[in-house]
Amino acid sequence: MEGETTILNKIENNKRLTKEEIAFMVNGFLDKSVSENVMSKFLLLVKEKGLSYKETFYLTDAMIKSGEVLDLSNINKVVVDKHSTGGVGDKVTFLVSPIVSALGIGVMKMSGRSLGFTGGTIDKLESIPGYRVKITNEEFRNNVNNVGVSVISQTSALAPADKKIYALRDEIGAVESIPLIASSIMSKKIASGAKYVVIDLKVGKGAFMKNVKDAKTLAKYMIKIGKYFDRKVVCVLTRMDSPLGYTVGNAIEVKEAIEFFDGKQEKRLLELVTTISSYMVSLGANVSYKTARKQVIEVIKNGKAKEKFYEWISNQGGDLSSVVLSENKAIVKSKESGYISEIKPLEIAELVSSLGAGRVKKEDNIDLSVGVRLFKTLYDKVEIGDIIGEIYYKDYVNDMESKLANSIKITSIKTKEKDIVIGVIKWVILMKKSLSLLLTFFLFTIKLNAIENISINRETLVPDFSKETRVYNVYVLSSTEIITINATGEENELITGTGSKSLKKGLNVFEINSYINDILTESYTLNITRGEDVFDNETSRLEDLSITGYNIDFKSDNFNYEISLNEDEDLEVIYKVSNPKMNVKVSETNDLITIKVISENKKNESVYKVKINKKVKVNAVALKSSFFDKKKFDNFELKMIRISIISVVFITMSVLFYLIFVKYKKKKNF
Repeated sequence: MEGETTILNKIENNKRLTKEEIAFMVNGFLDKSVSENVMSKFLLLVKEKGLSYKETFYLTDAMIKSGEVLDLSNINKVVVDKHSTGGVGDKVTFLVSPIVSALGIGVMKMSGRSLGFTGGTIDKLESIPGYRVKITNEEFRNNVNNVGVSVISQTSALAPADKKIYALRDEIGAVESIPLIASSIMSKKIASGAKYVVIDLKVGKGAFMKNVKDAKTLAKYMIKIGKYFDRKVVCVLTRMDSPLGYTVGNAIEVKEAIEFFDGKQEKRLLELVTTISSYMVSLGANVSYKTARKQVIEVIKNGKAKEKFYEWISNQGGDLSSVVLSENKAIVKSKESGYISEIKPLEIAELVSSLGAGRVKKEDNIDLSVGVRLFKTLYDKVEIGDIIGEIYYKDYVNDMESKLANSIKITSIKTKEKDIVIGVIKWVILMKKSLSLLLTFFLFTIKLNAIENISINRETLVPDFSKETRVYNVYVLSSTEIITINATGEENELITGTGSKSLKKGLNVFEINSYINDILTESYTLNITRGEDVFDNETSRLEDLSITGYNIDFKSDNFNYEISLNEDEDLEVIYKVSNPKMNVKVSETNDLITIKVISENKKNESVYKVKINKKVKVNAVALKSSFFDKKKFDNFELKMIRISIISVVFITMSVLFYLIFVKYKKKKNF
């Protein structure tokens, strides 16, 4: 088709795609109007050419809208989601979930099964007899309301376009594309409904992202996607250069989770779990990371996290006392002394997969009872004859003992320990925050910020939109459950906070922000009241209001007006009511006319205000010659003068901030 060809040609020629063009490709592939061959070309071109941030936002949006979006409006607590990019022995989800929940933060998570070496979170949870991974959305929400945590299998209704596109990416070798990875992860996270997301972004030999540079780029994409969809995202970069904890498998990792809450904690796993949990609590409770970390450590020590762990599993039908491992066990002992300098995660994962714990296709059955337990971890001292591992198996696999032994490297000298947490990338970092303040002032001064209009369905903004007014009030009937916020701006401007919004009864506050080159340039606040008393019964509203000699463009649901007088004069206010029993009181001051309207039953009240501006005669000649003449103030020449002055300040401050940042970076080593 001509549309498909145009889109492919635009990518090939490095031209930007529109939101409609990207939606055309995604929706077309889902309903089969776009062929697999065309979509393959599209994905391979994206892998080669990349996508801009805006294009990635549009791709994510299209995948979100391909399925359902969970409504969390009836959840009685703040919900924080967590995601991991995968790793060997990754049992972090069922460790952080009860910890965070024990501190009053809701954890409502959909997880998947694994393709490849070992099972995913859902496979591991299914090793718990009775645990239900498939429940209704209503049960899902009730679990979070009543217990605080629920983890279920991801439904096909959530971002179905992503599932289909990912399968094709895997088939054609287009998996390794950062914009595609970012949109795939974030489409599911946003569709899951949570406003806060912490991402455990694995880096290293056993991870998808092999180096810190690429991981940082991916983190930046996901954070920007989150900002576009009004989500706060924190990316924690963590090392995946050895298995997490002591175990790799399914049931065996559940066993380690039980041991973790009983106090047997591998030190690197403990640090990772504490860090991820702390950022989740920091977001959900709106407290500092330091405060959150103290709280996390406390609930692990005092047993409340353990109680929540058992409560969660039991509530979803699981019996932790019935988790069993295979009866066949092989012991592996060390043949040398020294220190463990390396535990090769992929080799252990391949071994566990060969035992039957991994799958090639989604439909493959796996053995939940097999796996590997390590007795030593990175940097531990080892003597000849020490047990370094156990292998639980159903059918013996040739050379499995030597494979496990060879995956553990022992050296005579202890290597320098590396922290499992490499660094944290948030929506604001020190350098960027400081420069944003300076650049925002710079952009504002030269008037590059340019939201042109804000509108809400057919509702009326009070007052009418103007660039100078930052706060607006909107009143809607109680029957109005959803509104759509629209905003327009310049082509290079990113505007967040728009789209469909669910309304609760009473006051709802929304922010509309605009960014140019990732710098915040404008921020508007919308106070939307979904009424019950005043706004359902319109008997307190005027049918008409006029002021003789002046056009105020009256609307019954607009309560604020302005007129300008050339000089003092008597004003005639004329109003019309729908019910003669309504009580209307008109009062005035030098600069304001107030019309208060009270309904017949005296329960409802509306107040209309007319602000009076008086024009001042000025010396036109003097004004025209003044440096601060409005017209001259806005012209190009003056802007250049102002830019020159500000540029000097900007350059000086930039150098200063750069020096501070370099010092900070060296200190943090990230």
